[in-house]
Amino acid sequence: MSPPKRWSPVRLHVYFKLSLAEAEAWRERWREAARRTCEAVPGLQIVLSERPQEQMTWMESYRGQSPEQMGSGEAAMSRAMRELPGERHREAFVETFHAP
Repeated sequence: MSPPKRWSPVRLHVYFKLSLAEAEAWRERWREAARRTCEAVPGLQIVLSERPQEQMTWMESYRGQSPEQMGSGEAAMSRAMRELPGERHREAFVETFHAP
């Protein structure tokens, strides 16, 4: 299925921290959960960004046609990763400018 023509201006980001060893062990599980979630929620995009320091900071970014769609995807990811150590911090942002 091709991506939707129109995206919601809302972006959902989820941040969490892991030890570097835990991040390595969880990476493939996260990728598989993201694949399954995007198959279950057509038109949803999930991106994982990483910032390794003393701990690994992971940021999931959700893009979809509506805040509800992104929320459904994030809830599915949260369930799939419920054994992940650490707390998930959710933040929503609204795009106000997009340079071509």
